[in-house]
Amino acid sequence: MISRILFVAGGTGGHIIPAVSLGQWISEKEQGADIRFICGNRDVEKDIYSSLGIEPIVLQIEGSPFGKRDLASFLRRSRDMVPAFVRVCSFFKKWKPDLCVLFGGYISFVPMMISQMFKVPVIFHEQNSFAGKITRHGSRKGKPVISGWKECHPLEKGKFRHLGIPVRKLKRLQDHEAWNILHIGSPYPEGPIIVVIGGSLGSRDLVSYIKYLAEREYFSSWTFLVLAEEDDSLYPLPGNVRFIGKRWDMAPIYTLAHGAITRAGASTLAELGVYDVPSVIVPWMGSSESHQLLNAEAFLNDFEGEIWIEGINSLDSLEEKLRNLMLRKGSSIDTYELIDQRQDLICRGIWEEMLVYVGRESL
Repeated sequence: MISRILFVAGGTGGHIIPAVSLGQWISEKEQGADIRFICGNRDVEKDIYSSLGIEPIVLQIEGSPFGKRDLASFLRRSRDMVPAFVRVCSFFKKWKPDLCVLFGGYISFVPMMISQMFKVPVIFHEQNSFAGKITRHGSRKGKPVISGWKECHPLEKGKFRHLGIPVRKLKRLQDHEAWNILHIGSPYPEGPIIVVIGGSLGSRDLVSYIKYLAEREYFSSWTFLVLAEEDDSLYPLPGNVRFIGKRWDMAPIYTLAHGAITRAGASTLAELGVYDVPSVIVPWMGSSESHQLLNAEAFLNDFEGEIWIEGINSLDSLEEKLRNLMLRKGSSIDTYELIDQRQDLICRGIWEEMLVYVGRESL
């Protein structure tokens, strides 16, 4: 029996949202389950948890020592690990978790080490199509890895189990209701609506590409909704580009979207696919191990979309991909019911894997 589960998820929404979605499912289905969360101290992490009504344990670390090449950052981040070890160790002594579930990213390192010290079972959920360093380390130690996609490079088949990525359970809204929630301040548009998603940390380059598209005559009746704060350096902007700020409630976004132009964060792609939003994917080529490109390729195996590579493909080809992408209205209410069923299968599969693993470890 698992009664106390520690979820470790931080860095970006791509790690946090699947963890919270799974935690909410477990809380609804399993009475008596006590779930706690650990994250880092980046503002975006605290903002996401706060928007979801969750108070995580915040470790005063902002990244892995091995994520920076300069000596000063390495030393500073290494120093910050010491109080984090002390705090997590104290928490383990007091709370005594039955299972630690690691959702990847720099924040996973300390809880993984403390779990080993206290002989607490550890299981990994990897959202990206390329496993992160901590996940790869865990796999080498024989820990189970649950994958969000059918591929989990560089792990071999049999070293991971593909079960999917838990996504937010959202309510289907009426179009005008969704538009009014966003407080855009202009009438509901008649043409297609394209949402622009740069990820939790934003993407100025992506917005500059949108500016180019919006100025083209073909797209004059289209509306581009950018999930970011306004960037004055990009002015003047066409009137059909509207910034709507950072949002963690995606129900109005997916309700309105005929299509999306997006970075290739794994959890974002999972939601766009599940909520039936055809997408032009612009992978961030600076991502570690090119995992965003691999995420985009994994997405196209299951969902409708196009990949556009910045620095290689021309802006004219971006226009062509968007024009050719089938633009259709989002999911119907009936489809949303099917989404709930699909997510129930994903979360149930992960929960059963957790039960089996903890049971095996206790023998």
